[in-house]
Amino acid sequence: MTVLCERLDEGTRNPDDLNLIYDVLSNYRRRQMLQLLGAESDNSATIPDLASTIAAWEIDVDDPDAVSYDERKSVQSTIYQHHAPKMADAGLVEFDKRTSRLELTDRAARLGLGGDDADVDGSAGDDRKWVSSDTAAVTGALAVAVSVAATATVAGSPTAFVVLATSIVTGVITWNRSNR
Repeated sequence: MTVLCERLDEGTRNPDDLNLIYDVLSNYRRRQMLQLLGAESDNSATIPDLASTIAAWEIDVDDPDAVSYDERKSVQSTIYQHHAPKMADAGLVEFDKRTSRLELTDRAARLGLGGDDADVDGSAGDDRKWVSSDTAAVTGALAVAVSVAATATVAGSPTAFVVLATSIVTGVITWNRSNR
């Protein structure tokens, strides 16, 4: 990930740079962490504080103090073990493992991450938007399955049965993904 920051510092722009940026920022929690850090006056926060706020957003609770220990701990562990090191490797945050504190770097500021215009209400880039897409995909797959089933019943075509089976499998997989 340090390659991302070195390339951006050098001013080069190529598809690999974009892929690295998207990789670092592809996760809802990492984007929210950057925005929360940018909203702090000193651009830093502890992982437990970040975890409480993010968990509250994820379970749709207004008060981070109302988040249960288990809900907070799950988010906190993921941040500590996965997200914070990845963001630090990208040069977007400084990560002090001893104090569990993260701080935005100047590099993150140059990329426009965090800051006063941060969306700290949890709505920007919310991964839950994909649930609506998945629901639409399942509905579409089921509509195709019903249509093909009717055609297969009338025509008795083996091809129609293959299309029906494929539609059902696709619908089940999509439904399963939307319920994760």
